[in-house]
Amino acid sequence: MAKIFAQWWQVSIIIVIISSTSAVSADEFNLAVATNFHDTAKRLVNLFAKRTGHQAIITAGSTGKLYNQLKEKKASFDIFLSADVETPQLIEKQGLGVDNTRFSYAIGKLVLWSPQEGLVDAKGEILQQGKFEHLSIADPQVGPYGVIAQEVMANLSVWEKLQSKLLLHENMTTTYQTIKKGESQLGFVALSMLDPNQKIVGSFWVVPTNLYTPIEQQAILLQAGKNNKAALAFLDFLKTPRARNTIESYGYGLP
Repeated sequence: MAKIFAQWWQVSIIIVIISSTSAVSADEFNLAVATNFHDTAKRLVNLFAKRTGHQAIITAGSTGKLYNQLKEKKASFDIFLSADVETPQLIEKQGLGVDNTRFSYAIGKLVLWSPQEGLVDAKGEILQQGKFEHLSIADPQVGPYGVIAQEVMANLSVWEKLQSKLLLHENMTTTYQTIKKGESQLGFVALSMLDPNQKIVGSFWVVPTNLYTPIEQQAILLQAGKNNKAALAFLDFLKTPRARNTIESYGYGLP
């Protein structure tokens, strides 16, 4: 009995040591993420925390606004998950990011969506008909999803025609919420924001990719995070099959 108790005590000590070591090694990092990827990022961060114990503080916003905060030193981030390629390239060029850490993590998809059943047809012909009061998009000046929404409408020759009906928003979250609340009848949002794992409420048209430039989204390690082991580990995690499968399940293509 004494021998069994001794063995049990040794095992208990080992468990305590392992648990304590895990807690001590857990770290925290600051993650800046484009709003279209916010829900996906939260899921990825939860999976990462369960695997490593590391925690993330997430700041979501338009790619342009997050870049300005970084450039003007109004915020300190360790990782930037952008909604485009150009911004991480600029960050790297300006020395705000760590060289050779940029990589594409997702390919975004655009959808014309209305919470109203039957309003948006399967070919997006409602844009030609113009039978609505307002159409919401992200402001092309602050985010790539606004740029490609404009590109789609230009390719369909309706951009000029719809100017009086457009509502421009600071980011994709505001765009989505405005449509959801009925302040505009329809609008262009990221497919991922409609939770494609579930039945999409309302009516929608997944915009054919030949109507806009592919939305390649890139990640980059920022200077503040170059020695942060949690940030480095998260970038590695984004490349794993588990993370990539999660990203795909939220309606993104994979690079």
